[in-house]
Amino acid sequence: GSGDEPNTFETISAAISTESVSQDAVVGVEGGQTVDESGSNVVIGTSGVTVTGFDGKPTIQTGSNRIQADSDGVTIRNLEVTSNPGSDTFRTLEAIGSGVTFDGVKRSAPGTSGPTAANGNPLIQVNGPDATVKNCEVIGSSIGVNSVNEGAFDAVNNFVSDAATEGIFVFVICSLNYTIEN
Repeated sequence: GSGDEPNTFETISAAISTESVSQDAVVGVEGGQTVDESGSNVVIGTSGVTVTGFDGKPTIQTGSNRIQADSDGVTIRNLEVTSNPGSDTFRTLEAIGSGVTFDGVKRSAPGTSGPTAANGNPLIQVNGPDATVKNCEVIGSSIGVNSVNEGAFDAVNNFVSDAATEGIFVFVICSLNYTIEN
């Protein structure tokens, strides 16, 4: 929104930084909208927050920044995330908190029809335990799990193409239960 009406904001960053966003709040972005988040990282630091597109899939432009779920139980759903061509595009979506879910997110490396300059670094990165990545589409790179704490990781019904290395990879040095299936 324009920010002129109650509970409307120009960016996701502005919405999640307000006092009105508390635990388990939903931040909705209308489909067909383009939101410019290139000014800084979007850091979701409140537990249980859901950021979702509705009435279609909105586009979130991150420039060379990332959307980072720092808190537990965060859900990021039904968004298309883009960045600037030539920008540092890896780890654009990152799960650090426990129980983070990415659902129906589309992320493509900018200006590529083949593997990105990210050189195998993932566009969706999971670092926290008990994460789920489902129904996502990643073009030009991968979905990765690195050094998570003990717990679980589920990757279900995702589409990955033109990755420089593995499409979905798990690299851990601890005990992890994981599921990767189509």
